[in-house]
Amino acid sequence: MPLVARSAIQGVFCLRIELSVDIITSNTINCGVKMAENKKILVVEDEKAISEALTLKLEHSGYTVEAASNGEEGLALAQKGNFDLVVLDLIMPKLDGFGFLEEAKKAGVKTPVIVASNLSQPEDETRARDLGAKDFYIKSNVSVAEIVEKIESILK
Repeated sequence: MPLVARSAIQGVFCLRIELSVDIITSNTINCGVKMAENKKILVVEDEKAISEALTLKLEHSGYTVEAASNGEEGLALAQKGNFDLVVLDLIMPKLDGFGFLEEAKKAGVKTPVIVASNLSQPEDETRARDLGAKDFYIKSNVSVAEIVEKIESILK
């Protein structure tokens, strides 16, 4: 089996190996993660480094990803886009995550939302879930790989 690429994600090295050049060239193993089947994710995150790391990991896992750097931009994309899931920060410029959830609900957006936050108060999680969030995590407590696992469990 020929070596196709070598990459480092979050300090973990993985080898991407093509299974069969002659028979099925699109079947690959990517760090042991099952490739997503044309799922589209919207990442609404104002911290560029977090947004880029999450986007890269999701793309490497086979997802199509669009990113927005504030709540207003994210809401506009969510209303007109055909997304399978939204990963949403709470503290952002222009429209925070709570405002996003409220406005998305009013507009009839049915896309599942996972909230990412640095807010660790139980009432913040309760409020986000009351507004329709399917999951909630504290960014400093989870790895990018764990976020992808949460996404995969919701999209099953």
